[in-house]
Amino acid sequence: MAAQFVGAIPPDDLAVSGFGRFAALLRAGLAGLELPEDAPIYLATTAGAIDELEAATFAGAEFAGQGGFSRLHGLAAAAFGVASERIHVVSSACASSTAALALAAGAIRRGEIECALVAGADILSEFVLAGFAALMAVDPDGAHPFDADRKGVALGEAFVGALLMRGDRAAREGRPCLGGVAGWGLTCDANHLTGPSRDGAPLADAIGAAVAMAGGAPADVAFLCAHGTGTAYNDQMEMLAFRRAFGEAPRPTFSVKGGMGHVLGAAGLAEVLLALEFLRRGRIPPTVGLRRAADAAIGWVSGESRSVDSAGLAISTNSGFGGTNAAVALTLAPHQLSRAARSAEISAQLLGTARVSAAEAAATPEEIPALPRNFSRFGADVRQAYFAVRRALAAAGRISATGRIGLIACDRAGSERANAAYFADYVNSGRTLARGQMFAYTLPTAIAAECAIACRLTGPLLYLADADGTPAAAERAARGLLAEGQCEAVVLLETESGAFQATVWGAARSQHKENP
Repeated sequence: MAAQFVGAIPPDDLAVSGFGRFAALLRAGLAGLELPEDAPIYLATTAGAIDELEAATFAGAEFAGQGGFSRLHGLAAAAFGVASERIHVVSSACASSTAALALAAGAIRRGEIECALVAGADILSEFVLAGFAALMAVDPDGAHPFDADRKGVALGEAFVGALLMRGDRAAREGRPCLGGVAGWGLTCDANHLTGPSRDGAPLADAIGAAVAMAGGAPADVAFLCAHGTGTAYNDQMEMLAFRRAFGEAPRPTFSVKGGMGHVLGAAGLAEVLLALEFLRRGRIPPTVGLRRAADAAIGWVSGESRSVDSAGLAISTNSGFGGTNAAVALTLAPHQLSRAARSAEISAQLLGTARVSAAEAAATPEEIPALPRNFSRFGADVRQAYFAVRRALAAAGRISATGRIGLIACDRAGSERANAAYFADYVNSGRTLARGQMFAYTLPTAIAAECAIACRLTGPLLYLADADGTPAAAERAARGLLAEGQCEAVVLLETESGAFQATVWGAARSQHKENP
């Protein structure tokens, strides 16, 4: 691991006492900043306080929630100095902070809140390094996005924060405006837990949704800030998506991950802020690490900086395990956003629900005429979740319906037990090679992703949890996604006393109203 190419924050830059490394990163990130008291905090992360789990595992301690998602609200509240009720934990693999940005922007646009802090944070850890190494997805010489000879990612760590605020309030308070979030799109490949779409269509759909919400057209896009990890399949999928979205008229495209590393849950927001700065300058950077562009990327990416039109839209994209995709459209002139953008009054309707215990899941394979082809490798939790989701969809009359359906996991514990099992297995085996299959399940969206793949659900794929453990935040997010047209129905997946419960929500739309 010592020989791997990574980007670490020097310990002296996090001189915060009384906190673990992840919590210290949160506290250092907000040092000296005053947040509006009415601003909820959308905290995006893939692994959270994984340093605490590592320490407990190395010490041989039994897992008792150390570093788990169920403790993340309290830990973040202490680091930020706020009440835990203000914190919503959002996770959507490597698109986490982009998804959090979309959720916060949507809540502001619908008038539910006036402002919000979006924060993305992840730390470098042996936990993550071992997992990516097991998947043979790390390049020891650094990342080379869109290069013909790319071999994998270079990992990094970061805290990124952005305050979103309604334009009129920002003006009243004299706050400088970096730019506006003009539109967004969230989709799922429903293809494979660690492998992206084969044709790029779901990401292209997310890009199209972002541009349409911004009131623009493909020709209005000044440049693309790509996810660009440097892995063979991600970069290939992105180029397929870009060609679907923009045809054979290349848009200037770049990735920053060859320069700063892949900072996981913080990557999307970091890239959004960089994209706004590049849009302001009217110039985009080279793709760091690019030596010889892959055939599909020729004409799109460059090893040189290029001029762009600051009056155009910037598109930033991110994708991640489970097939999650997110795209946001950015502008320097939020006051000029199209007044044609409208939002429907949404009355969320309960369409169907199902609850499945472990015993029921073990006894019901024969109830489904055609099980997913990979059903035999499903663990007990995935089987429970799958039957709950499928039964709920059947009750809602959506089991074979076309159209986009989203899936939100809202279990407060997230993937903490899967994380503990994976890392204990790795440590107890001598810390030589982690198991890639176990690592793939160390995301709060992993079980939901398997359900999305099995049931072909291509809408937004998210994990969202509040401090009180209720699905209230997930229900609000579901109503928002339905109002924005991101999907036609949303499945909420939660655990309750050892059972998985799935609830399908649809929307009854009233007359469209123009946003203020």
